[in-house]
Amino acid sequence: MLHAVWIMKGLIYFAIGLALFGSGAYLTDLKWERDFANYKISEASKQDAAKQQWEKRLSEAEIKLADSVSALSRNRDELEWMRNRASEIERGAKSAEAKWSARCAKLAVRYREAVERVKPAIEFCATVLK
Repeated sequence: MLHAVWIMKGLIYFAIGLALFGSGAYLTDLKWERDFANYKISEASKQDAAKQQWEKRLSEAEIKLADSVSALSRNRDELEWMRNRASEIERGAKSAEAKWSARCAKLAVRYREAVERVKPAIEFCATVLK
C-alpha cells in the first residue's frame, strides 16, 4: 500500500508538472503569436510608409516631366520663330551690314539650338551631383 501511495504521489506530481509545462508552453506560444502579429503590423506600416513615399516621388516626377515637356515645346516654338526671323532678315539683306546682321541672327539660332541640346545633360548632372 505504501508503494501505491508513493506511485500515486509521483503520478500526481508528474501530472502537475505536465500541466505547468503545458500551460507555460501555451502562454509562451500566445506571447510568440502576439509578438509575430505586432511584427507583421509594424512591417505593414513600414511598407505603407515606403509606398506612400514612392507614390509622392512618382507624382513629383510626373509634374516635373509635364513641366519639362511644356518647356521643350516652348523652346521649339521659339527656335522655329528665330529661324524664320533669321531667314526673313537674310532675304531682305541688301547691304553688307544687313548681310552681317543676317549672319549674326543665324549664329544666334545655332547657339540657342546647341544650348538647348546640352541643357538636359547639364540638368541631369546637377541632379545627380546633389
